[in-house]
Amino acid sequence: MLKKVLKIVAAFILSFGAALAALAYYQSTQMHANETLLNLPLKSIHLDTFEYQAPAFESLKRDINYQGENKTYYVYRPSAIKSGLMGPGPIDVPVLVALHGSGRTGASMMHSWRKIAEAHNVIIIALDSDTDRWSFVNHGGALLSMIIKELRQQENISEDSPLFAFGHSQGAQNAMVLAVAEPEMFDRVAVHAGTIPIKVEPQSEAVSNKGFKVGLFLGNNDHIFSVPSARQTLRWLESEGVSADLFVLHGHNHWYYADAHTINELVWNYLVE
Repeated sequence: MLKKVLKIVAAFILSFGAALAALAYYQSTQMHANETLLNLPLKSIHLDTFEYQAPAFESLKRDINYQGENKTYYVYRPSAIKSGLMGPGPIDVPVLVALHGSGRTGASMMHSWRKIAEAHNVIIIALDSDTDRWSFVNHGGALLSMIIKELRQQENISEDSPLFAFGHSQGAQNAMVLAVAEPEMFDRVAVHAGTIPIKVEPQSEAVSNKGFKVGLFLGNNDHIFSVPSARQTLRWLESEGVSADLFVLHGHNHWYYADAHTINELVWNYLVE
């Protein structure tokens, strides 16, 4: 019995010591004033393999001609809208633009956000990037503006409906580029697992008067983007007049898809608060 108790105590001491070491490392760089550490029961923390393949969602695909080229995007309409329960319109429903990570397509965002869309009556727009990498830096938000305008007309969505943006990984980087370069486009932006090391020149007036915010959600075990780089990103955003918040997901890595619904619930609550 004594040996069993000693083993339990020893295991506790080891785990407690590891937790203290992790906390000390986390605090070794200067924390940002708008920074929150979150402990969540995320599946990705315990995964050994990282595999994900999104359904094709061919029925949700749409095309638009932009500068002589066909561009593909997806639209998810929740059941309440498809059935006409929201009324004849113009309907006042939030719209979320979701930008996928490198090597993925908009289908991954359709798959990841469909539960939130149904639970909160949100229309989801997800673009396919031109190649395996986004190029919003090159053409700004002109394509996205065209898609949003067309969607509002097709679905009879009120011009006063809120418009949000989300991005994962490289999609997160481009969402933040748009947040600075096109601040009048969105009501609020939130991103997961992405920081931005480059400075983008703002194309509009300072956005501090708009109450505009960007929320960055990042795991402290992310092997691509570090917490210090996220803090630097927040300081850059704030230097451009954008209020920003950092949410550090303790133990979480770069992998999004196993915990997409949990992360998206956090993100959605941030966007609409």
